[in-house]
Amino acid sequence: MRDLDRRGVDAVINLGDALSGPLLPQATAEFLMAQDWEHLAGNHERQVLTLGPGRWGPEDAFTHGQLAPEVLAWIATLQPARRYSRDLYLCHATPASDLDYLLDTVEPSGAVRAAPAILAGWYLGQQSGHALADLLLGRHAPSGRLPVSFPQAAGQQPFFYNHRATGRPQQRADDARFKARYLEVTNEALYPFGHGLGYGEIVYEAVDLDTETLAWNGRCQVRVRVRNVGPRAMREVVQLYIHQRVTSPVRPVRELRGVQAVELAAGETASVVFTLTRHDLAHRDDQGRERVEAGWFDLWLAPSAAAGTPVSLRLRRR
Repeated sequence: MRDLDRRGVDAVINLGDALSGPLLPQATAEFLMAQDWEHLAGNHERQVLTLGPGRWGPEDAFTHGQLAPEVLAWIATLQPARRYSRDLYLCHATPASDLDYLLDTVEPSGAVRAAPAILAGWYLGQQSGHALADLLLGRHAPSGRLPVSFPQAAGQQPFFYNHRATGRPQQRADDARFKARYLEVTNEALYPFGHGLGYGEIVYEAVDLDTETLAWNGRCQVRVRVRNVGPRAMREVVQLYIHQRVTSPVRPVRELRGVQAVELAAGETASVVFTLTRHDLAHRDDQGRERVEAGWFDLWLAPSAAAGTPVSLRLRRR
């Protein structure tokens, strides 16, 4: 409470599931009832009121036994979802169910696809509430990148950005016959590996190589200029991907080989450089040994595994 006062918070919203668990249910309820906050009912509040003996889990059975009648009556007045303002809708879990996690299954329709932006966090720790509040209120800009790809539909799982090419790749979205493709969705991820947004806009210029042929014991610099055209500072994460066109065994369509984070003020431009040797183009054989094969590579400097335009680099053995 002292921290809320220190931060000048003018509204607190309790999204439910506040009385079941390792706490004192009656004392917690009395504290919440005394606050001028917005309260929602979660699935545990509903279960405490409606399931009854024999159907409660251990935590809800304990909670029900501790609560006074006036607290149970207060819980009965709570709604699971409601519109808080023109721009903010409150719900526990999803608007339709207090048990379904909003991002458990990403489908091509519904709240996930309709949202202009999604702030995702996984097990952020004890200070997660403060961190999320700072991001939502604009005190800091988000700069994280997805460590996995979000599929368009559950049937695409498992989804890997670094999958291997097939014998019949789908080159265009309208390729329908005799192609390696899904029947009801395209092959792309809904949100690809490495994707992430901030409170600005970053423009990538063309990728430049200082040489188109990398000698076996040589070095090659890959460079891109990135520009913040938004009104706020941004932390951009530039990602280096490679693909070897012909090799044994077949290599993934893209492989992440490096990242660099760069801080950009509004309107600022910076040059990001990666220095490559043949070891950065290597792969592991079935015995775990490093192997390097000469040939042509595609290189990307991009904001995600699905973005960017490749440039060509040839690795020459001698």
